[in-house]
Amino acid sequence: MREEENIAEAPALPADEPARAARDAFGELRAAVERLTAWWFDLASSAGAAQAADPTPIRVQVTLLPPAEPVPTSQPVQGQP
Repeated sequence: MREEENIAEAPALPADEPARAARDAFGELRAAVERLTAWWFDLASSAGAAQAADPTPIRVQVTLLPPAEPVPTSQPVQGQP
């Protein structure tokens, strides 16, 4: 019964409170995306300027390894008892 009294005493939120909270959260998210986009374009333009100053191509070599064979669980791994 004490819990019911606490619930009854709690002030009710205005009807537009959830909508306002959602708009605020969306506004914060939108501002963060705008900052991230601006940062990305700044990074891309500075990388482009660096590439223009030194047009030496960057070389990358990738070696693909074959997949490791699974170790049977019924047999011990070599070197372990």
